[in-house]
Amino acid sequence: MELKLIIDGKEKLFKTGFIPGMIFRRALELNKRIDFSNMQAEDLDEIVQLTVELYGNEFSFDEFYKGIPLNELLPTLTNVMTFISNGGVELEKEELGKSE
Repeated sequence: MELKLIIDGKEKLFKTGFIPGMIFRRALELNKRIDFSNMQAEDLDEIVQLTVELYGNEFSFDEFYKGIPLNELLPTLTNVMTFISNGGVELEKEELGKSE
């Protein structure tokens, strides 16, 4: 999964590599505990921290928040959680937009 952030005024591209099973376990816990329709700041922070770890700490917590455009924040974190929940398989954009 690719992620673009603006860091030090430059667009940087990050790709996931090895994904440890602990990332999947933590995503399951977050999905169970967080009410995504009424997300709190602490919930958002936990998902951002998980995202940082998913990308092997190639960027920091603050770099993520400062480097992602506002309109991409929630869709990106939703895609990250879906990616992890699907065992590291990225869904096509058409599939992400479908409701079940």
